[in-house]
Amino acid sequence: ICEPEQSGKTFIMIQQIIKDLKEPVKGKITINIILCDNNLLLCSQTSERVKLDLKEFELNGELYLELSSHNRTAYHDAMQVIGAITTKPIRNILCCTNGIRIEDIYTIINDLNESPITKDKFIFKIWLDEADKHHNYIDNTFRPLVDEYENIYVYLITATPTKLFNKYKDIK
Repeated sequence: ICEPEQSGKTFIMIQQIIKDLKEPVKGKITINIILCDNNLLLCSQTSERVKLDLKEFELNGELYLELSSHNRTAYHDAMQVIGAITTKPIRNILCCTNGIRIEDIYTIINDLNESPITKDKFIFKIWLDEADKHHNYIDNTFRPLVDEYENIYVYLITATPTKLFNKYKDIK
């Protein structure tokens, strides 16, 4: 998603999430992983938007979880998130973009895709805000995951795509 600053990139992302919730893939559960820039304020603002815009899709009081070391959430690591995904109607995960969270995301996706109980049950959509700042995570984590599994989609969100296009030449 490539739009100028403050021009509605988050709105576009949320509209796509809503479309996916209204038209689910038969037999699959879509998990949206929303990565905000490494800033708790931005993460908090995005969670408020998600809470407001996706309210109609809340199930049993569950709409999203925040994966963070902050004390406002009960989800501090990959195993706690996997437990929530497999036992609750959690379909949206919000977190800051940093090395610890990227490792957690890798573990979540890899473990759920490799488990005989959950294999082939999920589609993972990763929404990477400020993607132009995070080419290392794209190269070292997301591309290998996409190459290994067919159920992963990575959406790059930025107002400044030049670095991404210079580095990757073309992006589907």
